[in-house]
Amino acid sequence: MGQEPDQIRWRGVQPVAGIRGVWPAIDSARIAESAYRSTNGTTILYTPGAGKRFFMSNCTLTSRTTADGVAYPYVFVRNVADALQYYVIYHYYAIVGQNTTVQSFMPAFEVEAGWDVCLTLTSGLAIARAFISGWEEDD
Repeated sequence: MGQEPDQIRWRGVQPVAGIRGVWPAIDSARIAESAYRSTNGTTILYTPGAGKRFFMSNCTLTSRTTADGVAYPYVFVRNVADALQYYVIYHYYAIVGQNTTVQSFMPAFEVEAGWDVCLTLTSGLAIARAFISGWEEDD
């Protein structure tokens, strides 16, 4: 979206481009990823490249357990040293059940270059699927 060259005489609503965390920049890339887990462990949903920043605008976590027992499916962000930085969505189970959580962020949740958005499942008694969407911009 180009800027109006003569803003003094301009009428109407001016196009908006690149409001940090609210509106993607002109050269941004749309991102939509998903991951599935049915066993213990962690799966990386997305990692912004060098010199980039990921703006996560939506995250969905859907999970269920097949038997009574403690299970923690969750989506989180970790830094380049693989240390937990933020929980995004977290489910807790002690008995059989299912849950879906949809979280929208405004302004968008910022993930720095090299950091990972991950899905983790702590028990083989559960299954989980996570979806994320947003955009990536130059840092």
